[in-house]
Amino acid sequence: MSVLKSAEATVMRDLLRCKVFGENVDVIGYHLDDMTNLDDTRNPRLYLTLNYVKDGAALKKKLFVKFQPVEEVYNRLSMEVQFNNEILSYTEIFPLLNNYKASPLLPEYYFSTCYFDKRKYLVFEDLNDSGFVGSKLIFSSDLDHIKLAFEKLGRFHALSYAAKVERREEFFSAVKRIQEPHWVEGLRINLISVKNGVSRPGTNLPEKYADKYKRLCARVDEEYRFFLELVKPEEPIAVLCHGDFCLNNMMYRYRGDRPDDVKFIDFGTVRYASPVIDLSFFVFLNLSPEMRASHLAELLRVYHDSLANTVPGLSVPSLADVQEEFRRKCVYGFLHAIYYIPVMSAVITGVCPLDFLELVKASTDEDIFKELRMIGGTKGTELMQEMLIDFLENYFCDSL
Repeated sequence: MSVLKSAEATVMRDLLRCKVFGENVDVIGYHLDDMTNLDDTRNPRLYLTLNYVKDGAALKKKLFVKFQPVEEVYNRLSMEVQFNNEILSYTEIFPLLNNYKASPLLPEYYFSTCYFDKRKYLVFEDLNDSGFVGSKLIFSSDLDHIKLAFEKLGRFHALSYAAKVERREEFFSAVKRIQEPHWVEGLRINLISVKNGVSRPGTNLPEKYADKYKRLCARVDEEYRFFLELVKPEEPIAVLCHGDFCLNNMMYRYRGDRPDDVKFIDFGTVRYASPVIDLSFFVFLNLSPEMRASHLAELLRVYHDSLANTVPGLSVPSLADVQEEFRRKCVYGFLHAIYYIPVMSAVITGVCPLDFLELVKASTDEDIFKELRMIGGTKGTELMQEMLIDFLENYFCDSL
């Protein structure tokens, strides 16, 4: 039996054995959809259409099955840790939020944790079947997409504040089990990516930024201590964060050309931390400098309005609290965005694209730097310097 056929059979057996779709279910048949790809070592996946009869009614479900990458090389990116975090999120943390209707913000989850070919896997609804698609925008977004994302993020974060009141012991017990996906001794790729993100565009900066740039580089040189300081949860403002909150991890539904709903996906880097972990990454990665200058204050109000109104009577941080937290912690999102922006540029231009496997195979810091330095070419470097200057000019915190 082929690996693909074995995967199909294993998934279907487990779904039926565990009665995921309820009692009295008779399967008529199932077939793979076109997006299935188990050969993608980084993102192996199945798309299945299941036809079945339940209580006399003929039904159909379209499923997305996400497999854990098992190749040894991905241990350098803590992929197993990330997959375990996602399983923990769907099985133990998100259910604590569902009293306040977290489900509409996420794909419907069906099943996880069983094994096929040494891989864990998760089973979700196929959001494409409900009209959701990946964002049509790769880089900077427009206000319709951004406002909808910030509104839903405010709702998602509000559910953490509710859980801390209503299900406090269970919630804290669950979030304490989230494993650190990035800032762990020995995991060098993310750290070197940030260092490259700061050093590569630093050549020929205007002299007026020299002091701020030197201070920024000094903090980055503190390595893990600096980043663990930024992500350390501080009460009462800490929330459950997506951890990689950007357009790449959202699926939008459209009415005509305008988005009318969005769902968040891929929670491998979930963490309990400042809400600015999510807000700042989106702000720096998916807003142009002009958009940040013109609309950041408005967008934080959109976020806070949703935060304050999701659960009636719930005490949440004030808008001033959110603004101050953004001022203090937005460096986190900036440092992640600046190393990722040349990767996105290369996707658009085709110039010096990221060779992901070569990057994860790099065995020394210098080898990692070598892989990162030229991604996106000259255009990538220009975008990085534009972002660096914008940060130093407008968002640098004197207490950094």
